[in-house]
Parts: sequence; C-alpha cells; structure tokens
Amino acid sequence: MSFRDEQKKQRKIVSSSLMDAALELSAREGYASLSLRSVAREAGIAPTSFYRHFREMDEMGEALVQKAGQVLEDFFKAVRGRISLPAIAEGAAPDAVLASVENIARPFVATFMDFFKENKNLLVLFFQERTGSSRALRAVIADYRDNLVQSLAAELKKLFKEAGAPLADTLPAADTMLTLASCAGLEAVAGYGSGFEGLASRAVENIRVFLAGCVLCRPKGAS
Repeated sequence: MSFRDEQKKQRKIVSSSLMDAALELSAREGYASLSLRSVAREAGIAPTSFYRHFREMDEMGEALVQKAGQVLEDFFKAVRGRISLPAIAEGAAPDAVLASVENIARPFVATFMDFFKENKNLLVLFFQERTGSSRALRAVIADYRDNLVQSLAAELKKLFKEAGAPLADTLPAADTMLTLASCAGLEAVAGYGSGFEGLASRAVENIRVFLAGCVLCRPKGAS
C-alpha cells in the first residue's frame, strides 16, 4: 500500500471514529449539546484534528444524516417487495377493507422497526433533528424524507390502482405511514409504552385504520 493510500485509510478511520462518537453522545445527551471538543474527546482525538475531517459540527451532522438517508433508501427497497394489496371490491365492507390494507401496514411497520433497531442511534438522530436546532440538518433531513415519502406514495398509488381502489392522492397516506412508524421507533427507544413490539402493534393498527379510511371515504368513481 502506498503512503497516500495509507493516509486515506487512516483519514477514513478517524472520520468514522468522530462520527461514531457523535452518535453515541447524541444518543445520550442530544445533538444540540454536542461540541467539537466533546466529540473529539469521546473519539480519543485531539480537538485540533477535528478540522482535518470536518469544517464544522454541522458538516459532520450532515454526513450522519446522509448515512441515515442511505439506510432509509435501503429500507424502502426492502419494504416495497414485502407490501401488497389484495383486490378491494366496490362497496366492500369496512372489515374487508381493513383486512386488505393490513397487507401494507403490517410488513411496512415490521420492516421499519427492524431497520430502526439495527440503526438505532442513526435513525433517532435523523427523526429527532427533523425539528432540531440546526437549520442545515433540518434542510438535509427534509430532502431525504420528502424523497422517501414520494417514493412510497408512488408505490401506494400503484398498489391501490391494481387493487381496484385507486386513490386521488397517496402523498398524505405515505407521509402518515412514515410519521406513525418513526414515532413508534422513537418512543420505543425512549422507553415509552410497551417497547418495540407493543408500539409496533399500535402503529400497525393506526396505519390500517387510516388506509381503510382513505379507501372508504374516497369519492365514488375515483380513478
């Protein structure tokens, strides 16, 4: 390995150490409380070395958000192959509609919770800082989240059309699904409710009822 390659390797190792340290501190104390010195100390690196890797704290925060965004892209790739929607007959009873949309709600929440548990600190940072103090992070998070919602909305539009119950606008449904699932994940990490399993069940039921309402309340003859 050349000297330059070795430098790149070491730079990547130190950069990863800083990001891991920031995630650990953020999980314990919150992102807003982080400082260059606290992150460097947690990583076992001299504070002056921080600037060799990031110009400022928010640049590192944005790098963490980008990692979280990639996790969410992987989540969507996984979940789109797991959700389905059986045919919904015109005038179907509410119970029948609820049973159909459960094929979306249950695998969506189960897959999301699996990804959330495997990437807990990263996704907690992502969803908490959506309304955090850093304007730079809020903007990057909004872009990733909007892209995910639009991708999910397109998938829902296709599924409902194929099931014979097309919806005029699936963006609210996609946004609500992600909001309910992420809230369940955040609450589980914070120790609220009955843990991941109980909160996941609640999210499934809420999404199921919401999607069924979208179908049952849609205008007749909607296409």
